[in-house]
Amino acid sequence: MGDLVFIVPGIMAVLLLVSIFLRKHVIFFRKTLMPASIIAGMIGFILMNTGVIPVE
Repeated sequence: MGDLVFIVPGIMAVLLLVSIFLRKHVIFFRKTLMPASIIAGMIGFILMNTGVIPVE
């Protein structure tokens, strides 16, 4: 349980960095003016529902 204090913010940081990269390089995200945090949330939602990120 104590490890989650460090793992969850790390996962959030990685998702945000990936979404910033995607927003910079994918024209669709740039043209729609979608914030990087929304993109990170969508990626996290997909990864949690597919079981890539385990949810306890």
